[in-house]
Amino acid sequence: MEKKIKVVKGNGNLENKEKVIEILMTAFNKKFSSVIKNEEKLRKLMKKYINFENAFYCYYEGEIVGVLGFESKNKKFDKINFWTLLFEIGIIKMIKTILLYAPFSRKLKENEIRIIAIAVDENKRGLGIGTHLLQKFYNYSREEKFQKILLEVVDTNPKAKKLYKEHNFKDSNYIKLDSRHKAAGFNGVYFMEKNL
Repeated sequence: MEKKIKVVKGNGNLENKEKVIEILMTAFNKKFSSVIKNEEKLRKLMKKYINFENAFYCYYEGEIVGVLGFESKNKKFDKINFWTLLFEIGIIKMIKTILLYAPFSRKLKENEIRIIAIAVDENKRGLGIGTHLLQKFYNYSREEKFQKILLEVVDTNPKAKKLYKEHNFKDSNYIKLDSRHKAAGFNGVYFMEKNL
């Protein structure tokens, strides 16, 4: 199977952005749809505001089947800010989005890098795609002299948390959230980290 799997870092020339968006939308459907119900609008926003360079892509038999998006202090996976949200989705949805995702925000130090999202095509799960993405990401993080990897995982995703534990991520905090987060499919968030 090793020969069938290839992981590459994004370079801005990604040909199949639609497939990446589809993988992300499927993996994070409940979170996304709790803010933006219109799938077509969400696709357009993702295509416009994802920084496809700040990601690793896993190919299986030549097809993109996984993505790992990341950010550092100076490089973001998305190009969304307060004004972007206001312009694109309006004040009410902007406030809802900020309240919903504020618990996930962290200020990064120069020596820290953060995994924003890992998503695998639902038909290719169980093939080690997530592990391949993580291994390539660890190599990149070390080469770039980062000392710590951060991530968050919601309490309703035990498979992801188990994967991260297997990769020596440690819990650094847990935040129990209020009822408005249930619509997005979670009740709390674990903050995890791994020293390199």
